[in-house]
Amino acid sequence: MVKINCKDAGALLASVPPLIGFTPENSLVCLVCSEGSVVMTMRADLPEPSQSDAFAEQIAQMVRGQGDNVVAIVLMFGGGELTSTGQPPHTEVITALHRILGDVHLPDGVALWAEACVEGARWCCYCGECGMSGTLPDPSATELAAASVAAGKVTHASRGELASYVEAASEQDLARRAELLGGMSTTWACSSRDGLTMIRDAVDSSARGDLQVDDAFVARMALALDDVRVRDASLFFAKDEQAVAAEHLFFTLTRECPAPYRAEPAALAAFYAYLRGEGALASVALDVAVEVRPEHQLSRLLRAAFTAAIPPAELGFLALQADIDAAAIFAERADT
Repeated sequence: MVKINCKDAGALLASVPPLIGFTPENSLVCLVCSEGSVVMTMRADLPEPSQSDAFAEQIAQMVRGQGDNVVAIVLMFGGGELTSTGQPPHTEVITALHRILGDVHLPDGVALWAEACVEGARWCCYCGECGMSGTLPDPSATELAAASVAAGKVTHASRGELASYVEAASEQDLARRAELLGGMSTTWACSSRDGLTMIRDAVDSSARGDLQVDDAFVARMALALDDVRVRDASLFFAKDEQAVAAEHLFFTLTRECPAPYRAEPAALAAFYAYLRGEGALASVALDVAVEVRPEHQLSRLLRAAFTAAIPPAELGFLALQADIDAAAIFAERADT
């Protein structure tokens, strides 16, 4: 869990990018804290004024879901300019949150606004009484930014930049592969053992840096992962040194597979990214899986875990279970 310092509001606002993995724009960021540590971080696009109450209710539900003794810190970025009286925009959201959460979960002085998350941007408090205001320091020079760099974590320039990790291949490539899969799916005869062996070999190629991605490869991977046993067992690479190579493979397949097959590698990519501490990237990948297959069971499980801000280490049990499942699959006879 991340320790925070609420005494320096400007530095707190500037520290948000490494917390969420990218620089927020026109966003509400809510830090749910317990005993001075962040136990959950959520970000959402700012709503239309008519949706303020419903939006606040959604945020409040997630806050209350973290327990009775948590405190929310609400940070707004963008969304408009200060009024002529110095009032920041979207006050209706903060008012609704105060009404729903009360002083216990949202005390005065912990709802802040900044015009942007960049050095020199103006910021102020929503309470209108404490007089707290100023300009942001350099977000890349905060203590949290330095700690993130030291830990090898990447802070992206925007959420849009993250989208490139899951951006689908060209329509021509996807159409060609969809046609190929349409023919192969009726004749595909591959055991779970053979399918998982193909995934393992692809991870090995990814680790060596010689992954060859063509139509036939994508189709084989898509059909192998369409076997739920193979898909679930493919979580087992997270327990060893090939986790990064596996993550690279699954992000590649997320981009290269046509729908609905891309849901499987997208869910796996989300799992691997989350375990590596890349929550924002994991969320982007999971969005793809859910969009393609809304009732996807693994995606629903991961969504619940991400929403509850379960620490990555606590999701490691899925990799351990997958290791057992993979061993059982590899032990099956080749002709089963």
